[in-house]
Amino acid sequence: AVRLRVRLPSPTLRGAALSAKLLHSVAFLAAVVPEAVTDLAGQKAAVSLQERAGDTVAQAVVEVPEAVPLEDIIAVFRAGVARKHIAMEAGSDPERIAVTVAPLPPPAFAESDADHDGQLSKKEFLVLAKPSTTFQALTLFHKIDADGDGAVTVLELLQAEPSVVPTAALEEAALEEAAPEQGAPEEAPPAEAVAIDMADFKDRMARAFETQDDVVRTCDKDSDHAFTIVEFQRCLRILSPPLTKKQLEYAFAGLDANGDRKVTESEYVAVTAIGIFHPSAAHLKAALDAATANLRHGSPPITLEDFKARLQLAAGRAS
Repeated sequence: AVRLRVRLPSPTLRGAALSAKLLHSVAFLAAVVPEAVTDLAGQKAAVSLQERAGDTVAQAVVEVPEAVPLEDIIAVFRAGVARKHIAMEAGSDPERIAVTVAPLPPPAFAESDADHDGQLSKKEFLVLAKPSTTFQALTLFHKIDADGDGAVTVLELLQAEPSVVPTAALEEAALEEAAPEQGAPEEAPPAEAVAIDMADFKDRMARAFETQDDVVRTCDKDSDHAFTIVEFQRCLRILSPPLTKKQLEYAFAGLDANGDRKVTESEYVAVTAIGIFHPSAAHLKAALDAATANLRHGSPPITLEDFKARLQLAAGRAS
């Protein structure tokens, strides 16, 4: 089902006449019978109407046949032709009509959405993904968050591979589309058993490694320019005090920006530069761009003159 909200500026029709026209328009656009359209009170073949600041706000829930993808219904109502059709039926200006359509969130999704913004932050996703561990949940979060905006919508849950969806609560999710979070990101606070933040992590790393390059170089046992959680665990045995298993899992997931279960040098440099685990997509992109630029334009590990001198020396020895 999808939830439809239409704001009509000064429609010429009012009351029952407007409700009947909107019912006809909504059913026509969704290609469903009028009985598939219900008002907010649950009455079939009806549309809820409210007056707000001189405008009329119409709301309804549309039951969509299982064979019809919800994405298609959403696309129909967001198209300009839908606004024109509704405006024509209601006697309103199509340029000023505001149409909002979103899937009806399932109970599990709605209960986890603590701030009721229609999407799940990392902190909210941890609740939904129980009893998964923090590491498992955050790894899944990054896989499901297809657009990397730091929030999971029901649409992304539905489009995720079945093997990725962690629990029955997630499997019952339907489509959802919402705007990305605004403002500065907030790091999902670690669970009490984890109890480590970026400042503590960086302090321990600084005592064990001279530079960030040393971290990646030491942890990257197979020389693929990235390290896995197994390499990370072996590498960090020298930390004092050592990380617990929970802390290590949390830190690794927080550094693994794209959720591919590997941490590259750019990811490590960028995330630690931002100063929080699991940064937002916008902050991460800026930091990754800076990290990549530094890697590209920073001091090379060997100069061209030194390289040529070594080649000449090697050639002399060979002769």
